[in-house]
Amino acid sequence: MNQHDEFQSFAALNGDNRYAVANQLAKQYGMDASQILFAYLKVAAPILNQQKSQQLTERQQRQIDQVFTAFLTGTQTGDEP
Repeated sequence: MNQHDEFQSFAALNGDNRYAVANQLAKQYGMDASQILFAYLKVAAPILNQQKSQQLTERQQRQIDQVFTAFLTGTQTGDEP
């Protein structure tokens, strides 16, 4: 993703429709929804473990989104983290 691409947040994977979002991403990236959810949790866990409040900051969400985007685009090229 270059600087001119619109930023995509995956914050919806933290919410009540996480399964619908995971299914949509799974179709888009040729994966199973459980793989999407597991990967997101794996990416988010280190950041979530460092936080003191129940609410993610925008900076924390952006960190998660950047690493998760790299995972998703890596799976398209056959590279997995």
